[in-house]
Amino acid sequence: MWDYGDGTKRNLNHPGEPAPNHTLHHETPTSHSYTETGIFQVNLTTLYRGEFRIVGEGWQSIPGQAAVPSEAVPIDVWRTEKELVAPDGQ
Repeated sequence: MWDYGDGTKRNLNHPGEPAPNHTLHHETPTSHSYTETGIFQVNLTTLYRGEFRIVGEGWQSIPGQAAVPSEAVPIDVWRTEKELVAPDGQ
C-alpha cells in the first residue's frame, strides 16, 4: 500500500515492473497528483504471500502474509507557473 503523506493511500494488487522509457510526463500505476505544495512523507508497505507444492500435487497457499513497511521518504512538492512579463510601456 502506498501512503503519499497527504492522506491519500493506494493499494495495488500486482507486482511492479521496469519503466525504461518513463518520464515525469507519463502517468504510472503509482502516480499521484498533490493538491497542495509542501514536504510530504511517502512510504510503501509491501505484502508478501507464499505458496508451495509437493511433487505430484498442486500449489498450496501458506496461511497469512508478511507486511514489510519501507522507511518514509520526504518529498518536496512544488507548483510552478510560467508568465510572460514585460517592462511597463512595452
